[in-house]
Amino acid sequence: MKKLTQKSKLLIGYAISGLGDQFYTFAIPLLMLSRTHSSIIMGLLTAVEYLPTALFGLTIGPIFDMYSRKKGSLSNPVDRA
Repeated sequence: MKKLTQKSKLLIGYAISGLGDQFYTFAIPLLMLSRTHSSIIMGLLTAVEYLPTALFGLTIGPIFDMYSRKKGSLSNPVDRA
């Protein structure tokens, strides 16, 4: 069996993490729909999920660009936990 490089391991880890994030993004509104039977609450929950990205995405991007990408990528999994 071929040994994986560090770069491959990192890429696989990010792929698994991204897949988990997508399951979470899909499952939470679906759970609220099954519990409340209200599509309005499901829609509001989905909107609230994306609200921080919409509000702060454009303003925080240039701030993060001032710092090292390596340090940012290493601290990101720690911040998410």
